[in-house]
Amino acid sequence: MELKNIIYANLHRILHNLTTNGVEFEAFYNALDTDDKKTDLFNLAEEIDSELKEVQKSKLDGIIHTDFTDLLGHLQRFLNNFSIFPANRVSEAIVLIYLINLLNESIDEEVSLDEDYDVSEFALTKLDKEIYQRNYAYHDMSTLKNSMVLLDFSNTSRIATYFAQNSIPKELIIQLLANIGIEQNPLELEQYVLANNEFADKPNQTRSALCIHIVKSGKIIHTPYDYDSNPLVNSNRIVNQEIKYQQFDDSVLILSEYNNQNDILDKYLRIYHLIENFMYKFPLATLEKKYAGNVFSIRDFQRMHDVVSNNEITALKKLFAAICNEDYSATQKFSNFIFNNWTSVHPTIIADKDKIDALLSYLRVENTFDSIDETQIPSFISKLVYAFRNSLVHNRETEFHLTHDSLLNHPQIENTAQLVLEKFIIPTIEEVVYYLIIERNDLVWFTNPTIKLFDEN
Repeated sequence: MELKNIIYANLHRILHNLTTNGVEFEAFYNALDTDDKKTDLFNLAEEIDSELKEVQKSKLDGIIHTDFTDLLGHLQRFLNNFSIFPANRVSEAIVLIYLINLLNESIDEEVSLDEDYDVSEFALTKLDKEIYQRNYAYHDMSTLKNSMVLLDFSNTSRIATYFAQNSIPKELIIQLLANIGIEQNPLELEQYVLANNEFADKPNQTRSALCIHIVKSGKIIHTPYDYDSNPLVNSNRIVNQEIKYQQFDDSVLILSEYNNQNDILDKYLRIYHLIENFMYKFPLATLEKKYAGNVFSIRDFQRMHDVVSNNEITALKKLFAAICNEDYSATQKFSNFIFNNWTSVHPTIIADKDKIDALLSYLRVENTFDSIDETQIPSFISKLVYAFRNSLVHNRETEFHLTHDSLLNHPQIENTAQLVLEKFIIPTIEEVVYYLIIERNDLVWFTNPTIKLFDEN
């Protein structure tokens, strides 16, 4: 196809349909409910037609049109004021203009618009599942048809920004111009990928290849979910300057790193690390108090090792069992506080109880929402906290793997995991860790700064 037709044919077709000569114009004009709207539409169509004539003149002169400023303004007005116009392809026209401007910047003056280009190897495929990276271009300099371009037609200004910040070679610009605005292929306001047309009927294969290109370039494909709430801490947790909190300096540093994280999954792993720290500190603190400054023997160290070398879920259950016996407030134990938070999940936060039960099943927590009473809270909360941790760090085919996709858009439970994590688990853990650090307790506080290894006198 001649370059001049690649540049102008699709743009001309779309613009012509927006003028008073367009096949849809008269019926739409007559259906408008006010004279002001009719006048606005008519004047706008005439202005577009005038600009179209200038574009056509550039084509006849064999040059690339350069002055699109007024036309872009008219198209944006049309998009804003008459978005329900039949076969509205204004967004495609705007993108075509961006591409023509880019092409003009990337080709030499000696290039003839009569030159033929092969545009048969590419096609635009709509993505059924959107990608967080809205626009992206990969140019394979050795094999052009292995190149890929992602465009988000729902936001043309974002496309323009990407074009301005990322150079796209003329070879890909030409392929895009040939594939946007095709008469038989109107594009929706969605993401499309320009790729080898041999795989046009294999959208999943195309999407997977594109995703690898995107992550390889250091960008992301998932939709992040930020947890930006301040930590939930009982107002009665008063930090007392007279207390030697320095034994928790490492824990406080982890909390600082936790606060620095925005993404909910990253935050959860950070605060789980702190629970894990306390899980091992709990038996150590118990032994340290038992000896109360007396000499530790080798056998004592061996017993200490035996205590802390339990498997993780067992150690976690022991920690939460002890925590649940602590006072959350003057009138409430932690077990009751956690139980009340759990029972408030349904129906206040999650209306469909079956989805909660399905999530617990996916996580291999052998409970249902209704089966849990207050006496089961220590075992339940430890299993749930541990199961969420495993679902993040493990990636076995036989296990539920928690990603941003399954967190927010699971095909069966939708965003149930996100709601349970955000509204129940994280706030509960925050209350626990700040209690353990701020309030003197027998669980994770040491009474002595050193271990006595022998009697000096």
